[in-house]
Amino acid sequence: MNKYRQMALAQEIGFKMPKTIVNNNKKDLLNFAKLREDIILKLAHQDAFKKNNKVYGFYTYRLKTDDVFAFKDNKENPIILQEYIDKKYEVRYTIVGNEHFACKIDSQKSQIANEDWRRYDLAKTPHSITNPPLHIKSKVKKMMKNLNIEFGALDFIINLKNEWIFLEINCSGQWLWIEDLSGLDISGAIARWCNNTKH
Repeated sequence: MNKYRQMALAQEIGFKMPKTIVNNNKKDLLNFAKLREDIILKLAHQDAFKKNNKVYGFYTYRLKTDDVFAFKDNKENPIILQEYIDKKYEVRYTIVGNEHFACKIDSQKSQIANEDWRRYDLAKTPHSITNPPLHIKSKVKKMMKNLNIEFGALDFIINLKNEWIFLEINCSGQWLWIEDLSGLDISGAIARWCNNTKH
């Protein structure tokens, strides 16, 4: 799903979001980075790289302004830079039809997954059921309606002020590990949704 469209839509709906720049101009990226002590780098699309004959996923990376100085000047593909937000924990919020499932991911308890839980350290990253605030649930419903989708996996950061910060939505996001670790009945909801759409 187009990241730029969903970011614009999330802002329109009223989600809190990290300060963000999407650009391939080194000067603009540096100006953004200089205003912030820490930033994170994302790619527009999930990618992988090979090192020492091993394949690694390219996830979220934390940078300093000095790191941006090392970028090339030849205007390669646009990247996404965002302000780094200190987290209490993260939430994977899965919605199936009208059923909502929010899983708290205690990523800050892991030295491996504390910047991006997709670097999986499940033994040291507790997963548990949480209840989203009503205003977040309402905004999620609005986003699903605007995107005209019935399934979505949304990622949030809960910051030190207990604010929910929207990161992204994936219309084909993974969910089975969430069900296994938290007990949320996502597979049951998918079965119920499939059954209801037959009628």
